[in-house]
Amino acid sequence: MIDLLAARWRVIGCIDLIAGPDLASRTVEPAIFLEFLRGRLCRLFIRTPDDLAERLADLDRRPDPDGRFRVNQLFCSGEIWKTAVTTLMSKASFVVMDLRGFGPERRGCVFELQTLLDTVEVSKLVLLVDATSDRKSLEQVLQERWQLLEVKSPNLASERAELVLYDVSGQESRAVRALLQAAEALPASKAIGQEADAARARLMPIGP
Repeated sequence: MIDLLAARWRVIGCIDLIAGPDLASRTVEPAIFLEFLRGRLCRLFIRTPDDLAERLADLDRRPDPDGRFRVNQLFCSGEIWKTAVTTLMSKASFVVMDLRGFGPERRGCVFELQTLLDTVEVSKLVLLVDATSDRKSLEQVLQERWQLLEVKSPNLASERAELVLYDVSGQESRAVRALLQAAEALPASKAIGQEADAARARLMPIGP
């Protein structure tokens, strides 16, 4: 799905990616490849909050000569990825989280879900699921994390909210089209609702 989404999104704008081995091999930019050949790849890694601030300030958000925008890869070392993902979430106008294959043992996903609820209005958030997702555990985690919102969370004023769960089982190309349309029309719940025929979407109430 990241390949399909990136191919279309890069005509619109850049992609900021916290790079992992599973994605880097498909999205590596020429400048990063040159650093690898020169043996200087280690200097691209982000290790401290200052490194992160400097890297974000230096991101190239202009289109290349072919008209496509770049994939900006953030190579994070250790726990700094948590700061990086929190910072990117706070700057986003629309967030999609891929929870295919989710289970309660995926602690990184649980951290990101809590961070999303603390940082992003639920009307700007969509969670992707499929047959491999443990829905019961996911809903339990969301209900629990809703009770632990930080005092600065934009969702704190809402005693009850509706979060979009989007089932993309076997419909990746349609899901990508729907997500691109949803990104252009907020709130996300209304935009996704218009694509009910493209993939199964439902609103999950969270809160007391």
